[in-house]
Amino acid sequence: MNETMRENSPAAEHRWLAVAGLFFKLGAISFGGPAAHIALMEQEAVRKRGWLSREHFLDLLAATNAAWCSLPSSSAMWSAVSAG
Repeated sequence: MNETMRENSPAAEHRWLAVAGLFFKLGAISFGGPAAHIALMEQEAVRKRGWLSREHFLDLLAATNAAWCSLPSSSAMWSAVSAG
């Protein structure tokens, strides 16, 4: 971790609030199951906010699908955890 992003810094606190706010929004407005959650996560985290590149997002999604418990809902959850 670099000097400017310490755990107790205002920037780190703002980052966690932004991530928490995004996933609260996704949980509140998304219907349609894991496929819809993954699509909304990609739209928000990659296209709108630029937190991840599309390639990195797809790599995280592929890694969660390759896990031994590769259910669609676990893929959505672990993609969210990996991105956050």
